[in-house]
Amino acid sequence: MNSTCAVALRSLSAADLREANAVIGQAVLAWPLPERIRQLSVPLLQYDDVDASHFQMIGAFLEGRDDLPGGLAGVAVWDENSVHGLYVHPLAQRAGIGRCLLAAIAGRARRSGIERLLIKAQRVSAPYFEHLGLADARSVSAYPNAYLFDTRLPLSPR
Repeated sequence: MNSTCAVALRSLSAADLREANAVIGQAVLAWPLPERIRQLSVPLLQYDDVDASHFQMIGAFLEGRDDLPGGLAGVAVWDENSVHGLYVHPLAQRAGIGRCLLAAIAGRARRSGIERLLIKAQRVSAPYFEHLGLADARSVSAYPNAYLFDTRLPLSPR
């Protein structure tokens, strides 16, 4: 259990992809977009064995939550340059899980000597990253919803 988060955080592997992809699918299906766009987006945003070997993945688990796949409430996917995905199951949203996952990434990145990561957010997620106080990164990225995540700085308070 993380001292500042009410979730258990652990690294995920290819063995966890079924549960991780279930969380990602449910998160995407809750986005405020037309149903067809959500349905088409799910398989594009899910991960496979190759991804699991290339990216680092962290899961946030809530004990005793049978309504979540394997108790998995959130998934973060990143590498040494970017945060590639941050997903929280709709039944676990607004409980600080995304913030806990980003804090876990920050700690691991700092231990590896990484000071900054680029976040390429989906349009529907941009307000979340703005709320956390992350710097706009459009000056260094062609991506329209890009943010700089300085792993040395705390995330803005709620």
